[in-house]
Amino acid sequence: MAHPNEEIARSATEAISKGDMEGFLSLHTDDTVVHFPGRGPLAGDDHTVVLNKTRATRGGKMLEQNQVVVMHIEGGKIAEVWLHFSDQQAMDEFASS
Repeated sequence: MAHPNEEIARSATEAISKGDMEGFLSLHTDDTVVHFPGRGPLAGDDHTVVLNKTRATRGGKMLEQNQVVVMHIEGGKIAEVWLHFSDQQAMDEFASS
């Protein structure tokens, strides 16, 4: 049997991959904090990690990268999210274009 936090993370990942934003957001607290990559170590308890491949298109450009998502779970919902991309510079350029 999977840990309840794992089930929440899997459900969130499945919802976002299907474009089900309502389902995805229903798994978050009203005050969820999302952390984009930074320069410090991550530490703490009650975290779940998702490893996936992310693909996006924007302005005719395509981006494909490996991604690590770290979620902090509180009261059975996602309260904070940290995103880590395999090529942060490429992500920065893609997001800025």
